[in-house]
Amino acid sequence: DATRWALNRPRGPFSVEEQIAHVADHIDGERALAEGQGRRLVVVGHSIGGYFALRARRDVPVVCVTPYLENREADPAFRKLRRLVTSPLAPVLASALASVATLLGIVPKVVRRRLLRAAGATAGMDRVHEDVTVETMCGFGNVVTMLGLARDEMRALAKPFDGPYPAGLVLFDDPPDVWCAAKGPLVDRAREAGALIRTASAPHAFGTRSDARHRVVATVAELVAEVAAPTMTTPS
Repeated sequence: DATRWALNRPRGPFSVEEQIAHVADHIDGERALAEGQGRRLVVVGHSIGGYFALRARRDVPVVCVTPYLENREADPAFRKLRRLVTSPLAPVLASALASVATLLGIVPKVVRRRLLRAAGATAGMDRVHEDVTVETMCGFGNVVTMLGLARDEMRALAKPFDGPYPAGLVLFDDPPDVWCAAKGPLVDRAREAGALIRTASAPHAFGTRSDARHRVVATVAELVAEVAAPTMTTPS
């Protein structure tokens, strides 16, 4: 898989289309289970997961948490990242970074942890997610696949998102999110389509920090309850 990404020939379960199909199948299974238990399903998607859930086009309400739905070409940080990941030299860069990560994986875990902290790669993470990062990001295949996924997603999301829009939307305004701005045309279109919108202060990878995780989950829980309330017939 890593070799295919490096050669710019993605296929199989890692393509954007296959991931959307996978999410659609999973939603269908969860909806059948919920209906059998007298509950209503609300799907929550974070980042690119929000895009997959919406593109699956299943008849279920979707709440998106700072979703990546379209390329933010107006943002200099995003433009720089997109040019880097999608350039003709990206496969060479991916292989080089993955090779460095592989060499890093040879050193003792305590040293890796300190090096990643010094590089800012695990800044603010709780210990559990820091350990996960130290383990998973020090391998050739993981690094190349991650960069390959980003490349395919940026190519697939090059055009403005045209719906369907989420029933609820949680946006991060502090710090400003690189993948989904708290204000702008996309948010305006979602609001016009009827999306309920909330804001929270958290980094994009909110799940790696306990304080941010609690704030975001509380906001999402309230929004899910509001989205589900008008048509819910049985408490879940």
